[in-house]
Amino acid sequence: MMTINLLPEDQRIGRDQWRRNLGLILCLWLLMAAGMAGVYFFQSGQINTLTTRSDQLRAEIKQYSRTRQSLTENEKKLKAIRQKIEVINRFNHDRARPVTLLTEVANRVLEDAVWLTKLEARPEMLILSGYSMDERSVAALMTAMEKYDDYPDVSLKSLKKEVGDSSRPLMAFELVSRTNAAPTDRSGTPKEK
Repeated sequence: MMTINLLPEDQRIGRDQWRRNLGLILCLWLLMAAGMAGVYFFQSGQINTLTTRSDQLRAEIKQYSRTRQSLTENEKKLKAIRQKIEVINRFNHDRARPVTLLTEVANRVLEDAVWLTKLEARPEMLILSGYSMDERSVAALMTAMEKYDDYPDVSLKSLKKEVGDSSRPLMAFELVSRTNAAPTDRSGTPKEK
């Protein structure tokens, strides 16, 4: 049996309409597949570009971290060197303090009145021992030492009469002077009173 469809073409339902629409559906599927493939290739290209850039950035970060680490080590070394230089400068200054004091004292005290036999310089104090002709010479020595900035606190530890080879007795003395913790004048000049 044969069926003939006498309806106009736009109202017919059946195989002919599916055949016409099948081509259109296939074209749409192909366009969608091409569009999705294009998006896939575009996004995979972007992913590859971003991955390459990410790898470059990681390599740069490693390089900068090594540089930063070497800078940190150099800063530590520089700090240690500065501390050593500061210690050396302090030792050089402290080393010259007793000598500068003795120069000042020698210029201010009578030459033939005082003889120093022992000088002991410690970081916190200076001890002087010697002989003098009389008590006034020891007092003049103490006054001269007190005018010096680095040793302001001078005290007499001992003073004894000793009979020497000569007919005139000598005075054996020992002076103790505390040092300033932070000297105000590093040039070594005495302060004026």
